[in-house]
Parts: sequence; structure tokens; C-alpha cells
Amino acid sequence: MDAPEAGVVLLSVNELEVGQAKVVTTSDGVEVAVVREGEQEVRAFSAICTHQGCTVRAEEEDLHCPCHGSKFALTDGSVISGPAEEPLPEFPVGIQDGNVVTQ
Repeated sequence: MDAPEAGVVLLSVNELEVGQAKVVTTSDGVEVAVVREGEQEVRAFSAICTHQGCTVRAEEEDLHCPCHGSKFALTDGSVISGPAEEPLPEFPVGIQDGNVVTQ
């Protein structure tokens, strides 16, 4: 699993409503699902499904893999329904100057 380097700006925090997620790709090709949990709380997970490596999509209530139907929780990347058995790995992020930035 590729992890983004520290200090990479993923997106502006204003691009996400609280409770919403968005999948972004870093300049070095790492696909990341960013979730806004609160006004100043964000989390980020690998956007690569742990089943067969497809890129998940951010939906209203979960992260969904279009290839085989796995669903992952926005809150912690855990598996809601398979065939995936492993959660999405989490990346450390924070908010700096109004942006979601890798740490």
C-alpha cells in the first residue's frame, strides 16, 4: 500500500460538508478517501479496496467499491459488507490553513 508523503495538501476543507467524503489522487498517484467528521475533524483512508485493489467511491453513507460491491464505513474504514475482509488503512491528516494535509 502506498502512503502519501507528509505535508501533501489533499483538498480544501471547504470542499467537504461535515459527514461527507471525497476521493482524491495526490500528485504522486496515491488515491485517498478524505472524510470530514466535524468542523475541525478529518480522517483519511486508502481509497484502494482491500479485496482486489479497485478504487472505492465516496457515497452518501459509506465508501463503496464498484468492482465487487464491498462497502466501508466513513467513520473508521471498517468493512460494512464484503467480499473485502480487511479495513481500509488510515493515513494521518490534519487541517492546516484551511486545507486537509497529510502528516
